[in-house]
Amino acid sequence: MERRDLDGEREAHGGDGAGRADYRDFLIPRDDPRVASFRGMGAREFATERKKHPMGKPVLARWQELYDEPFRGVTAGGAPIPGLYDERAAAEDAAPVGAMVAAAEGVLAILDDEERTRWCYPLDAPERRGWSNPEFILHDIGLRLEEVDDAKREALAGLVRATLSPAGVDAVQTLMRLNGHLGELTGMPRVMNEASYHTALYGTPSETSPWGWQLFGHHVAVNVLVRGGDLVVAPLFLGAEPNRIAADDTEDLVFDRRQELALALLGSFDDTQRRAVVASDQMEGPELPDGRVNPLDGRTLAGAFQDNRVVPYEGLAASAMTPAQRERLVELIDEHLVLLPDGPRRARLRSITAHLDETRITWIGGSDRTQPFYFRIQGPTVLVEFDHHSGVWLDNEAPATFHIHTTLRLPNGNDYGRALL
Repeated sequence: MERRDLDGEREAHGGDGAGRADYRDFLIPRDDPRVASFRGMGAREFATERKKHPMGKPVLARWQELYDEPFRGVTAGGAPIPGLYDERAAAEDAAPVGAMVAAAEGVLAILDDEERTRWCYPLDAPERRGWSNPEFILHDIGLRLEEVDDAKREALAGLVRATLSPAGVDAVQTLMRLNGHLGELTGMPRVMNEASYHTALYGTPSETSPWGWQLFGHHVAVNVLVRGGDLVVAPLFLGAEPNRIAADDTEDLVFDRRQELALALLGSFDDTQRRAVVASDQMEGPELPDGRVNPLDGRTLAGAFQDNRVVPYEGLAASAMTPAQRERLVELIDEHLVLLPDGPRRARLRSITAHLDETRITWIGGSDRTQPFYFRIQGPTVLVEFDHHSGVWLDNEAPATFHIHTTLRLPNGNDYGRALL
């Protein structure tokens, strides 16, 4: 097994068996040079220092190459399938576009001229694809929440509330709060806090014409496009390190239900189905193909800057499942749509289940809550991933259940709502 250091590099190292251990057993001492040298730095100074590290430069250079590529979309074979997103939302499934417009105009009204200029981009601006997950500023896009006053921050939060479901708002706010908790644990609260996130507006708020917004930073990246009643929230990246705060918290604060649903589905498979689903019962090691574990993304394939990734289908197709298993698969997919309001969520799920027979699930790792695992569900109109990670700002050398990354993509060209445009 290998160890991930704070710059994304890996070194050979024995596994520490973190599993579902208490994350507090893996706190990095405050005088450890991995954190001590950064303590007291602000976010921008920290980003400058991180970008200087020689081992990180090839990674950043590759990310820039991917960022500069023309958008095609995530596909299974390299060529997007046309016509998958032609259906328009019915009135009963429409996005809350009126409330969204009012909230966005409220932000525009409260910003000063310089802030408004920084926050606003053309609808087709390349910056839309510049979101990333690391805790350091890679692309300085839009406004940084910690650099605006409380009233403006609240107005920006109002746009999030006007767009997402109540459960989605709660999830985003909880993950931002967990990021603040990590900043306190590491003694780096000026780098990781509840407001260390960037936000931007794309296009002009309208009840009929397309426009959108973006919020991104450490373990939260939400990309929104709305056109009339149609709403796209993708790409979506949500994660946590750690996934809980209080020492007596026994469950994950955001991702608990999707883990239970995934494990229940896995447990329902017979031996033949399980052989098709489980690629490896080890999260890392020789059973997995070379390159399958990425030093920055773990097993995740469709994270930041992977807008054009070719991800071949793997695992068991829904067509080979029992009716009960198919229902469980749909329930698990639906849980990944929790940020969407009820109407757009129904519409998105219909788009996905229309191609359910072609949708597959693959699994890596353990099969209960004491063990880390990864799964991917992939069909023509959905790709979701769930991954337990090794430590970055905690000191677990093996993947552990208290560090989680999740992604949601709309393959074949509808990330960022491109198919709507």
